[in-house]
Amino acid sequence: MTGMASVSTPSVGLRERKKIKTRRAIRRAARLLFEQQGYEATTVEQIAEAAEISPSTFFRYFPAKEDVLLGDGYEPLVEAALRDRPAGEPLAESVRQALLQQLRLQLAQDPEETLQFLRIAQRVPAVRSRMAATSAAAGRSLAR
Repeated sequence: MTGMASVSTPSVGLRERKKIKTRRAIRRAARLLFEQQGYEATTVEQIAEAAEISPSTFFRYFPAKEDVLLGDGYEPLVEAALRDRPAGEPLAESVRQALLQQLRLQLAQDPEETLQFLRIAQRVPAVRSRMAATSAAAGRSLAR
């Protein structure tokens, strides 16, 4: 799931444009490999090779393999959606509605990538777990 700035934005410097391109290349390679051979069978080394980077470069961009599937700024988006929920609404319902709102936005922006992500998330506990952890962190952050 994406949500990144356009690479052609003139206010972004060369270094930042290269980072954005690298991040996109990693995501593209990962999605292709996940689709071809499955999430569990795909290694970070294979993703790095397909993206023409080193495994250490992969980890500079993404702390773990499942993070390559979550969009940039996913947590702040969920936090913002949670802030917009009614004050008296139970937290579980607020989180559910905030996640649904983000899903609808992602489907509108990039249906193919979003559906691919959902297929993987449905099959892979580590991805579901990371999503739940992100949502819980956003909820805790707002509760403070």
